[in-house]
Amino acid sequence: MTTTEVINDAVAEAVGAKERGIKRFAVEPGHGMTYHNGEPTLYGYGVYGRSSVLAGQSRRVNLGQFDRDSVPALCAAMRGAGLRVTVEQGSGYTAPNLNHLPDGPDL
Repeated sequence: MTTTEVINDAVAEAVGAKERGIKRFAVEPGHGMTYHNGEPTLYGYGVYGRSSVLAGQSRRVNLGQFDRDSVPALCAAMRGAGLRVTVEQGSGYTAPNLNHLPDGPDL
């Protein structure tokens, strides 16, 4: 895929994510529970819905990873789609709170 195609796919994912309750978007270093690569990554932020075991907690969705040179084009494409995006120097990752779940073996 070309850089333009990757950006267009990410913007389409962001538009869909907004329709599903994602409230804000940020490009920040890639970092999650199982990975930490530091590459610019587009994330969407929202709150888990009532049907989730994580209901009410912050939700972060990975919408794509990019090389540093493509971040300005990504931001422009997001703005062109009517989406506000910020560029952050650090990661907004927070681990989910699982204390409300019972201890014991999985079913």
